[in-house]
Amino acid sequence: MNYAFLPLLAVLTSVAAYVIAVRAWNRRPRALRPALRRALEVIGLAAVFLAANFAVGLLIVLLVRGVSGRFISAYVLNDTTLVVMSTLQGMLWSFWGHAEDS
Repeated sequence: MNYAFLPLLAVLTSVAAYVIAVRAWNRRPRALRPALRRALEVIGLAAVFLAANFAVGLLIVLLVRGVSGRFISAYVLNDTTLVVMSTLQGMLWSFWGHAEDS
């Protein structure tokens, strides 16, 4: 049950938000498909930026180790902040691309 709680919580709040959006805010259910496509685009871009940020960060850590002789742990990259920043980068990249379309 511990592993299922958070996904079930997300499903419950998503269903509640869908019902509220359709009934109270008159949102069209058909418009959900493009929104899901856009969300998947942002998730994919976030993954690309996460990989790029990790690779560049690791390169910098190794360069600093090699040039200065000081030890810097690669664990500095093991932080949730990197995931959040990569997600924001992916969102911005997606929004920028769609803003140029309009």
